Amino acid sequence: MNRRKIEDRSWLYVDDRGVMRSYELGGGMMLYVCRGLQIGEFAPHVIEDGARQIQEFQRCIYMVDALESNRMETDFRDQMTEWLKKNSQRVEAHLLIRSMLLKMAVSVANLVIGAATTHAHTDVEAWEAVGQRVNPGFKRRPLVLPDDVPEPPASSC
Repeated sequence: MNRRKIEDRSWLYVDDRGVMRSYELGGGMMLYVCRGLQIGEFAPHVIEDGARQIQEFQRCIYMVDALESNRMETDFRDQMTEWLKKNSQRVEAHLLIRSMLLKMAVSVANLVIGAATTHAHTDVEAWEAVGQRVNPGFKRRPLVLPDDVPEPPASSC
């Protein structure tokens, strides 16, 4: 997995199976735009971002655009579920998805966490409205990759 700082102050995480771009939006909000498989090596970076938001803002709101991601590795899911469980009073995650596998993963995560900390959204406008409660200018962003970064295979999503 490669990690790279992008000119707009976002971070790009690249693996041949998946790509994730992260944006710190202020007020305790993080945006992740994902394509392909969400791999275990991404989780420590997402957790680090969340811990930083909690330290600075006493909360973290993860906005995750996973419309182009149909599944996640078990390692990614396990790491994130454990961290969300420990921080369930200060963290929420809103995933924009179309995959039934990811929708099921959100339901299972909430059972393990013991609270409705993660939320699955299938409607872009409803998902954006959640983000706009914290950041009035919040909108979905396309995943733009630098020219030297290959697209992850669509079938690995």
